[in-house]
Order: sequence, then structure tokens, then C-alpha cells
Amino acid sequence: MALPDIADRQTWLEERRRLLIKEKELIRLQDECAAARRGLPMVRVTENYRFTGPDGEVGLLDLFGDHDQLIVQHFMFDPSWEDGCGSCTAMAQAGATPQIRHQLDRRGTAFVAVSRAPLPQLTAVRERHGWTFDWYSSFDSSFNLDFHVTFDPAAAPAMFNFSEADELADTDLSWLLTYTGEQPGISCFLRNGDEVFHTYSTYARGVEVMMPAYRLLDLTAYGRQEPWEQPSDRAPELFRSDRGVLTEEKFPPA
Repeated sequence: MALPDIADRQTWLEERRRLLIKEKELIRLQDECAAARRGLPMVRVTENYRFTGPDGEVGLLDLFGDHDQLIVQHFMFDPSWEDGCGSCTAMAQAGATPQIRHQLDRRGTAFVAVSRAPLPQLTAVRERHGWTFDWYSSFDSSFNLDFHVTFDPAAAPAMFNFSEADELADTDLSWLLTYTGEQPGISCFLRNGDEVFHTYSTYARGVEVMMPAYRLLDLTAYGRQEPWEQPSDRAPELFRSDRGVLTEEKFPPA
């Protein structure tokens, strides 16, 4: 294990102040990105997407409730699976708590999860975990396909993280060109009266916004304890996960 160097307090303070300069630059850059995100144009949603929830069939507008904004977690759950994916479960467990949803609610923002598995499968998992967020099935809808979280080469060319099929072909993600299945994501929508607009989507590591434990681990000497981190021999092997996701076979109650 390559533990941190040992130094006196003054040396640590000098190094910490140098790092603080970078951290402040990063915060300013995050603020700039957030402003640019708010400055994106929006796209009117014209498709009449239908979802199945506890009260029956609803449309995209219904998912807003009384709010003007809507955040959708694209929760990976293929109809053939018995359970949702581990990373999406970790996201829901940490990023969709009643406390977080209360804070969103106070700012006029609704949160729901949407998966392609039929509602009874979603309900069973939701009840098992004790989750209270709304979870809808898009089983009979093209919603997942249109927002590029379901891949089916027979239905549409692959597009991932805003890269088209020809761009994916030249990367280590070329396997997506023939892949049939699910991927995670988060999408945001805004309503103006009865019109709904798509304002933002994020995929890949963008979904870490719903994994706050990663941010806390980033503050520690061991970090996330995953193989790709530097220094590569820092964390004890016991704590490293080749799965690359904060998840376990069983989760504590919400």
C-alpha cells in the first residue's frame, strides 16, 4: 500500500492551500457549467408517451404533479430481469430519499423513476426496499428508446452519451452498436402550461449526481477504492471493487 507521505503540520498546510486553489477553480467551473446548462435551449416533447403507475395509465405531463419541473431517473430494469440493476439501485437508495425529494419539492421539482419492466415487477422491488418515490413502467412506450437508455439495433441505431453510431464505432464503446439492453440516465423536463419540454439529459458518469457517497469518498485518502484510481496501489484490496459501483447484494432500509 502506498500510503500518503508523512509531513509536519506546516508542510501539510502549504500543500493543502495549493490544493484549495484548484478546488476553488473547480467550483467556479462547476458554477459555469451549471449556468451553461440552464442556458441550453429546450425541445418540445410532441410524442404522447404513456406510462403505467399505481393509478393506471398516465402521460408525461401527469408525472409533474403540481410542479413545473420534473427529474426522471432512467432506472435500468429490463422486462426479463427479476431485479433492477445494482448501480441504479444505489442511485435510488441514496439520491431519491424522502429528504432529498422534499428539498426538490420545495423548489417546484418532481422526481420519478421510469423503467421498462412491467409495473408489478417495479412495485415488488419498491416495496422490498421500502422506497416511497413514484416509479412508472414505460413497457408499452418508446420513451426509453427515444431517450437512449434502451438499446435495440433492430429498432434504432445506437446513440450513447450524445455520440452517434459512427462515432461509437471508433471507441471502446463499439459493443453498443450490437447491444440489446438497458443503460442508466437522468433526464429533466420543464412544463409551460400543458406543454412539456426536454431541457437536459446525462449519462455515463453524469449519473453520479445521485451517488453522494462517491463524493464523500473522493475526500478521503483511500478514495473510491476502485482499480482505475491513482495512486493505483493506495487502497487495501479488501475495499476495492472491480464492479465499479457502490452497491452490495443487499441494501439497508431506506
